[in-house]
Amino acid sequence: MNGSTVTFAMFVGDTDLHRLLSAHNWRGGALAHPVMWPAGLRGMVRLMLDSKVPTAIVWGDERALLYNDPFIQFLGERHPGAIGRPLEEVWADDWAEIAPLVERAYAGEALQRDNQLMAVMRDGGEGQSSFTCYYSPLRDDDNRLSGMCCQVVETGARSSRFNAA
Repeated sequence: MNGSTVTFAMFVGDTDLHRLLSAHNWRGGALAHPVMWPAGLRGMVRLMLDSKVPTAIVWGDERALLYNDPFIQFLGERHPGAIGRPLEEVWADDWAEIAPLVERAYAGEALQRDNQLMAVMRDGGEGQSSFTCYYSPLRDDDNRLSGMCCQVVETGARSSRFNAA
C-alpha cells in the first residue's frame, strides 16, 4: 500500500476534521507525515475522528495535537491552526495548569478530572460548562509511552449564558 492510499484510508469520512487532516501539509510540523505514524496511532486517530465524544490526541516528544470535530468547541479561534501543533503552543495561556496532567499521562498514569469548568464555543456564542476529563496514556507499536488521549464529557448544565458573537 503506498503512502497516499494509507493517508486517504485513514482520513476517509465526512466531517470537517476528516477533510482538514487529509489536506493538511504535514511537512515541517511537529508530526511526521501520517504514513510514518505507528499503526497504533493511525488506529487511534481513526477512532477519534469517528467518535461523537470530544477527543484529542497528543503525540510525540513535541506533544503534537490532533482532535475531532466535537473537540473544536474547546479550541474556538485556535481551530484549525491547532492541527498538529505542540500542545504547549496551542494552550500557552493555560500551560501551567495543563502541563502536570500531560506529564502524568505521558508517564503512564490514567487520570480523571471531574467537574472541570471549561470555556466552550457553541452556536455562535461563548460560555462555560462543567465537564469530566479523562486522560489516558498512549503507547507506540513497541509499547513505549508516546502520547495521551483526552476525552471530555459534559457533566452539568451550562454555568453561564452563551452569548452570540
